[in-house]
Amino acid sequence: MRPRSAAGGDYGAFAPLVFELGATGDEVAATILRDAAARVDAMLGRLAALGAARIALMGGLARPYGPWLESGSRRLLVEPVGDALDGAVLMARAEVPS
Repeated sequence: MRPRSAAGGDYGAFAPLVFELGATGDEVAATILRDAAARVDAMLGRLAALGAARIALMGGLARPYGPWLESGSRRLLVEPVGDALDGAVLMARAEVPS
């Protein structure tokens, strides 16, 4: 992979390795994960400030981020009751406020 021709998915392919190394104490991986988790914490905090009492993270990295998030963020998290397609169908039927 060449950096100038790499797509987002190319970098994303390294995520499982970064989480694995972070769990073993690798400082470079841990630094990457702490920085990324701080951004997720900020997003969750903003959603909470706007009134969200429960938030479901989705996608392949949702679970691995858990241990890296602040306890206040983890308290907001709930398991998703469906997937992205389920949400899209609900929105299309106007059953979910936009």
